[in-house]
Amino acid sequence: MAAPKRRPRVDWTGKKIVRLRSGPRYEQLHEVARKAQNWSIEKLSILDYYLGYDPEHGPGGGFLKAAQRAPQRFYVDGYSGPGHVRAGKGGPLLEGSPLIALEAAVGAGRDARGTSDDGRIRFTKCLFVESHARAERALRLALANYESTRWRLWRGDFNALAPDVFGQVNPLAPVFAFLDLEDLDDLDFATIRSIANLPNRRRKVELLITLPVGRLLPRAAHLPSLQSMLARTTGAADDVAALFAPYQEPAAIEWDKVSPALVELFTRQLEAAGYLYVQVCGLPRTNPIFHLVFATDHPVGAEIMKDAFDPETRRRREVQIRLI
Repeated sequence: MAAPKRRPRVDWTGKKIVRLRSGPRYEQLHEVARKAQNWSIEKLSILDYYLGYDPEHGPGGGFLKAAQRAPQRFYVDGYSGPGHVRAGKGGPLLEGSPLIALEAAVGAGRDARGTSDDGRIRFTKCLFVESHARAERALRLALANYESTRWRLWRGDFNALAPDVFGQVNPLAPVFAFLDLEDLDDLDFATIRSIANLPNRRRKVELLITLPVGRLLPRAAHLPSLQSMLARTTGAADDVAALFAPYQEPAAIEWDKVSPALVELFTRQLEAAGYLYVQVCGLPRTNPIFHLVFATDHPVGAEIMKDAFDPETRRRREVQIRLI
């Protein structure tokens, strides 16, 4: 009996990807890829759209287009994962956030600087951090398909490594950072403050943060530890204590009220850190488990992300055909 054919790897448009050969190393990557639900696919499509939507190499737009006059452009991924995701159970292997960033490109205008070899605008360098050994090995394997000068990968805690990571960034260059948290205790808000206050920058580092407030319920068995974690994540211990003060036991917590309040508290802290435009998108759209929180001090970035958060805009421009 003939062995079943392996499903081909495809990119976001459904085209087959043939960069990786079959064999044990490919199988390792194949197994490590995280399962992606519909809302995870939409999260990645929002990222893809914002970084540089480019319908069939047309004019396009996004962060890269807005930053094309800069000689350099940087991308930071603080919780990178293995580099690929699997669309549902048994679905195709798709590019995760690190590969989306490396592949992102838009057509160059007449005033563009620092174009890539193919004449398009890309990120000059992508900086990745992953704490889990197996995911880091799989990501390093995937990154081997790209020029080593375009990326760097650290293994460890992003909060501890952030100074080293941003030390690689030109302070005059536009920077976008994606912080895709699996749990709220992954992030210390002190790290956000340090990023917001990097020296010698004209514009702040733009942030897109996945805030998994919908995953708090299983963590609510012990209120003091829950409040301690949330105080660290939001950077507002007094406000967190006041929010939970009416509840004497976990079973009494009114999550339909507490969850939105935590998201609002987090956005207020971003504004206090100097971000002028903070936008939120819940995923899935009904009963959100995650909230995508975007922060920038540039009005153009705010307008682009407004379009990215709107699925009708993305479909209308025929950029995210994988979601149609």
